[in-house]
Amino acid sequence: MRHLAAALVVASAVAGCAGPPRGGGTDGFATHCDGSGACKVSVSVSGCVITPDPATLDVDAKNINIFWELDAASSVSYRFPDDGVRLKAASSEFDEPEAQGFRKKFKLHDKNTLSGTTHRYEYAIKVQKLEWFKWVDCPILDPWVVNH
Repeated sequence: MRHLAAALVVASAVAGCAGPPRGGGTDGFATHCDGSGACKVSVSVSGCVITPDPATLDVDAKNINIFWELDAASSVSYRFPDDGVRLKAASSEFDEPEAQGFRKKFKLHDKNTLSGTTHRYEYAIKVQKLEWFKWVDCPILDPWVVNH
């Protein structure tokens, strides 16, 4: 019986590692926003730790709205504040920041008008957790948007 229990534990651990790569992209860390559909970053939060999917967002399209959306489990206890997504360094390439959908979604417009080389923009994701009837800031995460 002990051997069966040990085998089940090992099988569960191996199965947990066999899932698809995190991030949604071919390398597990990036995906492309090419204008063919909604440009979306799914945001999961657990214990005030923010995990965006994809972690790095590649943008090929011009004048596209990017939406960061809390997943179903996170939207129960977390929300985006007014500055839920913001660039770390100011750039005229991004505008129209807006918390939407009862602060469960955040929109930012990416103009992507600079030509030539690839442009990388570090940004901050900020969420708040509901604790004892008040909203408390979680630690900020700093992923990237890469315009092509």
